[in-house]
Amino acid sequence: MSSCLQNREAGKVLDNNYTFDTSLIKGVEDSLSIKQSTMQGMYKRCIRDADGFCKIYNDTIMLFSSSGIMTTKKLVIKMNKGKFYLRLNEFGCTYNRSYTPIDQRMVLNKRHYNVGDTIIGKLYFKSVAVLDSIQHLTDTITVTGKFKFKVRDKSYTFDILHQERSYDNFLKLARSRPDTVVSISLIDCGLKKLPDQLRLFSNIKSLYLDDNDLSNADLSMISRFKHLKYISIRGCGLKVVPNSVLGLTGLEEINVWNNDIRHLPIGLFSLPNLRYLQLGNNSLTQLPNEILNTKKLEVLEISGNTIRKLPKHFFERLAKLKEFYPPEVMDAYEYKEFKINTPDT
Repeated sequence: MSSCLQNREAGKVLDNNYTFDTSLIKGVEDSLSIKQSTMQGMYKRCIRDADGFCKIYNDTIMLFSSSGIMTTKKLVIKMNKGKFYLRLNEFGCTYNRSYTPIDQRMVLNKRHYNVGDTIIGKLYFKSVAVLDSIQHLTDTITVTGKFKFKVRDKSYTFDILHQERSYDNFLKLARSRPDTVVSISLIDCGLKKLPDQLRLFSNIKSLYLDDNDLSNADLSMISRFKHLKYISIRGCGLKVVPNSVLGLTGLEEINVWNNDIRHLPIGLFSLPNLRYLQLGNNSLTQLPNEILNTKKLEVLEISGNTIRKLPKHFFERLAKLKEFYPPEVMDAYEYKEFKINTPDT
């Protein structure tokens, strides 16, 4: 049955010319719908415009979109000189399947595009794949619906898309009720400075700024967040621990992993509620004696530094320390209380 179907479809010549309709619009409810049917059942999934992008270089337009987590479908459409070429791939934990179209049609809202234009399209695509020729198990996928994207330049990537989406989510929070928000994430948003809207979130308890280039940024705004209990500034190119965190007496957890910090400010160890301190993958060569004043410290991570010695009476003074992650260059045999990596050791 499946072989007959393949043979019949193989003889069909696909039309890969796209047509134009200048009146084409896309409503809020319109989307690309993926219908997939196998002998195991029927599945339906939508590809949102927010999960893809369109970019142009020379006279070629490329459209990329993906959907799913454990099983991901990636749709790529190449448009050039009035023709389109479509590829659909499905990725799982143990497989990568490519779907070849047996029927396809596409309508666009205009003939030519430039960077900054809006491309609107209506698509129909069908593919039948043989999963198991012995058991005659086939997989039929149909993609139908509309898409709408802003045309980007050739340098645009999924990483930039992720940054824009994260920052847009932050702006939406800033426009609603920022005083009710208790946690803000600006991870990997392509930031060079702290956004002015951040000051609106006066009651936040957690702040994530990881993976932005804040090496030359003014971070004094952080001192405004008097309710802050957790701050993470991982991988931000910092040379020092920001002074703006040193007066936040409610801080319990500080994470500055993977920066280029060479010295620790003494004021860091005057924070009365500090329990968790993540200093790994920096450029530290020693811990100041003042660290012994952090009586509530439970977790200390300093791996990836070149610290060879600990202050005297380290484990004795830090009696509440439950987890300690030392540098690889430190000699474990020098400290009888030495604990490594997990709280279970």
